[in-house]
Amino acid sequence: MILAYSCDGFTGEILDRLPISDASGERLLSAGGSGTVTVPFDGTWSKAALRDMIDPWRRIIVIERDGKVEYGGYVIARSATLGGAEVKVTLQDAWALFARRGGWDRAHPYTAAWSTTVTGVLGEQAWQAIHRARNTGGLLDRTRFPVTRVSVGGGDVVTRKILGYHFEMVADLLTGLMDEGLDIYLQPRWVGDRFDWGFRAGPAWSSGVTREFAASVADPMITDLAEADDAARLTTNAARLGEGSEVDILARSRVAADTPYPILDRITAVKRVSDPLQLDQQALGDLALYGAPTLQWDFRVLASEGIDVGDTVRIHVSGDPWIADGWSTRRVVKISTDLTEFVKVGVQPVGGA
Repeated sequence: MILAYSCDGFTGEILDRLPISDASGERLLSAGGSGTVTVPFDGTWSKAALRDMIDPWRRIIVIERDGKVEYGGYVIARSATLGGAEVKVTLQDAWALFARRGGWDRAHPYTAAWSTTVTGVLGEQAWQAIHRARNTGGLLDRTRFPVTRVSVGGGDVVTRKILGYHFEMVADLLTGLMDEGLDIYLQPRWVGDRFDWGFRAGPAWSSGVTREFAASVADPMITDLAEADDAARLTTNAARLGEGSEVDILARSRVAADTPYPILDRITAVKRVSDPLQLDQQALGDLALYGAPTLQWDFRVLASEGIDVGDTVRIHVSGDPWIADGWSTRRVVKISTDLTEFVKVGVQPVGGA
């Protein structure tokens, strides 16, 4: 059974259950997911009470299936027509908040003069940005949001300097770290009687769970398997431009040495970066991410299978005129849910654009 709940946007505390006639949501690896719910005017709530239960940014709507959270997102928009029977609610997960919340220390009296140096693995760097956004300054009752650290992963320990005069949002800082190879999954979940996003991160992050499916048998567990590739962002020469200007600009580039593709340049300006090693790592990250066409498989599977973002999926195909025969190993990067008993799963090889 699919249910929806209104939760406090600061603490995640459950406020009450919402009646719904439709719902959908998607959760993604290293990106924000959107959702929608449709709430009928069935007399459960007064006008004022319903408006409060779906108040933008103050409320998180959680979509639950059989006790497990499928999606959670802040109310971003609402729409209804005069004399209509329902209100449609648009949702965005915590990544939307990160795009609107600065990653600096809010306790500092002058942000432009603030700076900090963080040493740790990339996942720790990301968590510190989230921590600063929530736990500094004098307005802690309004900077709160329900994200809890679960794991920050491994990798090399690096040192990064954050300068206040760049005025970077949390999303900007996380994007810079993901450009160096970090994966981040904000897993929507219940923690006791409140909603929470569990922060999980690491290079080439995986849940550690592996599942196998045969797609070409008479009664397959997965259906509607489809393959799509896209080379629009293919890159064979990646350059990163850091601090400075004109002939004094700091720049690093990397060229793919072993590739059948022509030279395709990708130039990315990251003016906040003053460390040439960091620029070099980002250029390498661009080649790793965009060095081959994006190859994605999508399929449908029963939601009761419990597949989640970060799971490893092995799929066997035989006799298809296009998709390669044999076992293929992919990582789940997207789960889309609705009111049916199925979810749509998107999988990709680790890496790739």
